[in-house]
Amino acid sequence: MLHHYITNYGAEMPNGKIENRVESWIQINLFKWRFCIAKRRIVLDTPWKD
Repeated sequence: MLHHYITNYGAEMPNGKIENRVESWIQINLFKWRFCIAKRRIVLDTPWKD
């Protein structure tokens, strides 16, 4: 089974600023094994809103 996941979250930096990050990856489930391929992380310019 092939899955594509996207996660958006805010990461607090040491200076107190919160970065708006997005992670995306493709996951292959084969029997009881999971393989993560093509993982990508980007930082968006828009401010983080909770």
